[in-house]
Amino acid sequence: MILLNDSNPDWWYVRHLKNGEGFVPKNFVSKMESLESEEWYAGEIQRSTAEDLVLAAEMPRGTFLVRKREGGEYALTINDLKYDSLDVKHYKIRPLDNASGFYITTHKVFPTVRDLILYYSKPKVIAIYEYQNHVKGDICFDKGDVMILLNDSNPDWWYVRHLKNGEGYAPKNFLAKMESLESEEWYAGKIQRSTAEKLVLAGKMPRGTFLVRKREGGEYALTINDLKDDSLDVKHYKIRPLDNASGFYITTRKVFPTVRDLIFYYSKEPGGLCCRLTYPAQKIAPVRPDLSYDTAKNWEIPREELQLVKRLGDGNFATVYLGRWRGVIEVAVKMLKPGTMSVEAFLEEAQIMKQCNHPKLVRLYAVCTVGEPYYIITEFMRNGSLLHYLRNLNNRLSIHALVDTCAQVASGMMYLESRKLVHRDLAARNVLVGDKISGVPEVKVADFGLARKLMDENIYEAQLGAKFPIKWTAPEAAQYGNFTVKSDVWSYGILLNEIFTFGTVPYPTMHNKEVIAHLEEGYRMPCPKGCPEAIYLEMLKCWDRNPDKRPTFEYLFTFFDDFFISSQPNYVPPSVDGVPFEVHSMDTTDEGSSNRMPK
Repeated sequence: MILLNDSNPDWWYVRHLKNGEGFVPKNFVSKMESLESEEWYAGEIQRSTAEDLVLAAEMPRGTFLVRKREGGEYALTINDLKYDSLDVKHYKIRPLDNASGFYITTHKVFPTVRDLILYYSKPKVIAIYEYQNHVKGDICFDKGDVMILLNDSNPDWWYVRHLKNGEGYAPKNFLAKMESLESEEWYAGKIQRSTAEKLVLAGKMPRGTFLVRKREGGEYALTINDLKDDSLDVKHYKIRPLDNASGFYITTRKVFPTVRDLIFYYSKEPGGLCCRLTYPAQKIAPVRPDLSYDTAKNWEIPREELQLVKRLGDGNFATVYLGRWRGVIEVAVKMLKPGTMSVEAFLEEAQIMKQCNHPKLVRLYAVCTVGEPYYIITEFMRNGSLLHYLRNLNNRLSIHALVDTCAQVASGMMYLESRKLVHRDLAARNVLVGDKISGVPEVKVADFGLARKLMDENIYEAQLGAKFPIKWTAPEAAQYGNFTVKSDVWSYGILLNEIFTFGTVPYPTMHNKEVIAHLEEGYRMPCPKGCPEAIYLEMLKCWDRNPDKRPTFEYLFTFFDDFFISSQPNYVPPSVDGVPFEVHSMDTTDEGSSNRMPK
């Protein structure tokens, strides 16, 4: 209603849009945007009345109201019902001396009482990594900042309110909801066992450094650095849920209501584990899902926003640069040479890349297609191609690091396999290298310029006259243009050879025609020097003449990810003085101890 006259202390004269003009009792209305207009504001009522109201009609825990007190103060009254035991909590809301804000605790000061209530009533998130984007629409924050979650409907970006920096979008993978497992420093989510081992061993962390990772079936795994006398060792313990989901345990002697309680206990004493939990392993900041929230859907960006900093390399169809987007974010810019392809074909292939989201695939951020040359903008991997990386190392990479590299590539290809996508150009030159963790380089599959979605027959037929990298291409693809996931597996076998020869060209003494002829006769490259026989046997499986007999990427990933697991159990039982606890039918040892020795 429109307020026409408020001079009377008890009755206001108003205009109702449908019912016309008239008087209304003042205590039945309130001015818009005033505190009195809020559902939760009860005015100047007694403490006992406030308690009756929040406990009325079986209202749930968290039911609340705000009442006015003397001296400009307010009181927040909350129903704190627990296990059918009625309880009410009261908190003073005090004004700052200069009347510039309100607080319950001086750690959190708010401009208005409304902001204070919004903060405590909305779900909150905590920043688990720093995010300094400086892009309009996104919000900046430091690790540990607490924000109000306003909207979480987008799968990649959450809309939040920061107490100092205002409202904006933040990448979901940089945040965790308060009190969730994800908000804990020691929780690493669903990562691979080998990644967990690298993290607890990284940076010369002391014995007892640990993390918790998620497993299948509601289980978790506790991974601990068990460093002894400069001998690196890692222990894994299963954290299992009770059948009725009422608790978690490593041994049935000790059951805890939550995983958090379990970790708290073992951080105070070893309790049969290899040692007491000391420090959470440092997690690696994730890759941003997009350049910004706005580019998530509008990924055609003006080329004026890109600064080309340094030329990184040249290929037959493109030149690659280190670039900066809006002067802030480092990216890789692939500049296609004019006439390489039509804008329609370019966008079709870029769309395939954009839909691929996996930690072991290079992330596509944006494109520039308004005029040639066309640009592809991706995440920047600072150590370049795996081919150059291997050659520059000159055999100075451990067998463990080589095997881990194979597993990482297989992980990315397993994702493409699950999406029925064929890469068609898998090779060391198209795998990029980031930073090292515990002496192992992070690698990701790149260059989806040839990627294609497979149809019902699971075969992609290349266009007539198309050129292929013969030494990496499966015979059925090179001769007939029939590309499948299994032809990618053949290429993966060649990539394995590149890795274990530190970047040597495949079939080094042969030309392309000789390669095709020799393969027809059954020739396969010999085992690289220093390559374990078990791995060479997997190469040979990848090079089976019959595509259907080649392994899947799922199998290959499991093979390499588990390669250093000995025949001893890799999930160890807790023990006292070396004697394992008896855990009856719920034994924790089905896979057992993790000594870092090859098969």
